Amino acid sequence: MLHVSRLICAVLVLSVLVVPAVAADLVVIPNINKEQPGPSNQAYPFNQGNMRYQQVYAKDQFQGLTGIVESFAYRIDESSGNPFPPANINTQIWFSHTDAGPKNLSDTFDDNMGHDKTLVFDGNLVLSSNGAGFDIVVDVDDVFSYTGQKNLIMEIKVLGPARTTQFDAAGLGLGHGGTDWTDRLWATSPNAPTGSQGGDDGMVTQFAIGEGGCGEKAKLKAVCKKGGTKVKGKLRKANPTTPVTFRLDGGQEQHGQTNNKGKAKATWKKQAPGGHSVTVCDLEAKC
Repeated sequence: MLHVSRLICAVLVLSVLVVPAVAADLVVIPNINKEQPGPSNQAYPFNQGNMRYQQVYAKDQFQGLTGIVESFAYRIDESSGNPFPPANINTQIWFSHTDAGPKNLSDTFDDNMGHDKTLVFDGNLVLSSNGAGFDIVVDVDDVFSYTGQKNLIMEIKVLGPARTTQFDAAGLGLGHGGTDWTDRLWATSPNAPTGSQGGDDGMVTQFAIGEGGCGEKAKLKAVCKKGGTKVKGKLRKANPTTPVTFRLDGGQEQHGQTNNKGKAKATWKKQAPGGHSVTVCDLEAKC
């Protein structure tokens, strides 16, 4: 009986420790195309290959959602798209906050990205669809926190061939800001410095946004020591236990997590003398 009692207690303890994962919130951009298909279809970049592609999403389309961007998804076009088997595509994907928007994208790719440009996927992307809604899912690293304070821009480089199908597309086919919700910039070379805004305004996209992000009250401080050869970034008043990525001068990354009090820090040594910039989430501090 003693052994049975201990077993029951162990089971009860384990049952208490099992915490269900919190489901991410979903939002479709443009919002008007959550149920209604977009007015066009699109091959770029995943049915074209060898491309550099950007798509910007207006901040008001996120309906107040903030947090870690866990994944995004597309659906096939209702008239020109077809279900397709798994396709292997060599892909790189970045996110950043940006002041650029559907009606003011630059034709120069680098000018559209913000200082918090974050690599969220690098490798073999496997896409497939059975034609059931937003089932073309891109699962990215949970390292980018969307704050809702600026627009979101995504950059995709497809480094080789890609054959899938036509995806559901948004916009009016006007290019150069055809809608207030989303727009795209594209080039038929993954390393092209500039591109075209011609054609439709990008794919209808469903984002999955989980808990996290630095939060509206977050503060960042940068401290330069020893003439700038040692730099510290100190984050406080952020959301607790949240993954964050610090960057020094827009490049050197350090990944971490805020503690229970919403604090985190990063240190860089053996840097070039002089002033430096530290960024995390959508915050920037200089020293």
